[in-house]
Amino acid sequence: MRTVATLADCDKYPGYIKRIRNADGSWALYYSGDSMPPEPVLPSVLPVEVPQVTPQKFGAVGNGSANDTAAVLNAIAEAKLIGARLVGRGIYRITSTVDFRGVNVDFGEASIYVAHAGIGVIIGGNASLGNNPEQRYHSVTRASGVDAYDAPTIRCVGAKGQTMYVGRCGYFQLYADTSPAVNTTDYSSGYSSLTLRYLDTLEITNNKATTGNPTQWINENSFWLNRVKTIKINGTYGHNNNVFRNGNMEDGSTILIEDGAASNKFHNLRLEGDENTITFGAGTRDNLVVQSWSRNNTASEEIGVNATVVNLGLPSNRAVRTNTAYLATTTVYAASVWSPRVDQQLVIPGSTYPSRPRPSV
Repeated sequence: MRTVATLADCDKYPGYIKRIRNADGSWALYYSGDSMPPEPVLPSVLPVEVPQVTPQKFGAVGNGSANDTAAVLNAIAEAKLIGARLVGRGIYRITSTVDFRGVNVDFGEASIYVAHAGIGVIIGGNASLGNNPEQRYHSVTRASGVDAYDAPTIRCVGAKGQTMYVGRCGYFQLYADTSPAVNTTDYSSGYSSLTLRYLDTLEITNNKATTGNPTQWINENSFWLNRVKTIKINGTYGHNNNVFRNGNMEDGSTILIEDGAASNKFHNLRLEGDENTITFGAGTRDNLVVQSWSRNNTASEEIGVNATVVNLGLPSNRAVRTNTAYLATTTVYAASVWSPRVDQQLVIPGSTYPSRPRPSV
């Protein structure tokens, strides 16, 4: 074994099979036949257990008939207080709006029956935070006999950098609000990933009556859809760069993009049946709807989509079929005998590359 002063000195004595830095900064070099020091014992790292809270802890019955509103609210309060995950099992009947924002929610095996006519539940996070907790909901639907077509079953607010899953919902609304009392937490939703399996209505909008800044934005979100009947984008701001993937819309389904919304993209959308409509409102631009499936078995190029398309915005709004988008041709380069590209040689204007005389014609 040899001890050297610095790491650079180790290279002066090759052939060692192990080197260890000593407490004084010197290095010990060990050679074949030397007695090796024991390997250090690393401390064991135990997984961090995230505490869980359930509404049943606070008296929820979860049978779909009992009023579980107070129990759910108390469970949310405790989850926020101790940083716990809120876990639900069963069917919770609620009789007033319940706010789940800012909580890690796992209701993947729980349903919520909304037994009132207002906003059913509020989900999401804080718009001023960049990474809000994940939330999962198996089902949020109106209880039998409750009619509330104008009020969202779920309102999602302040979803910034958040992952969401909703299995079933009547009316899902992604919402922003710059009213002074809520501006810092509600002014936007963006950079989030939302998996929405079965919706009647999906709406992106904001508080049109705000007394604050009209720039209440909902941008750069990714939506993964399965079935939806109506999609609406509107508000005091042109919500943009949201991407919608997949989704089945049929027999009277509607896409309505209004109020200057721009660059929203719908990919692999299945439009089936009759009386579907796609409307691009005034001031909208660069929005794209791509239909992925046709009932017609044909190898030829399809020109239109299976919907009535009304474009009141700029010509850059488009609704096309997948094969139309793929088969469309675009000229990216054109040349003649008078062009600089002659005999496989490209002459760049201003370059010193040798040129050739024009061919005689």
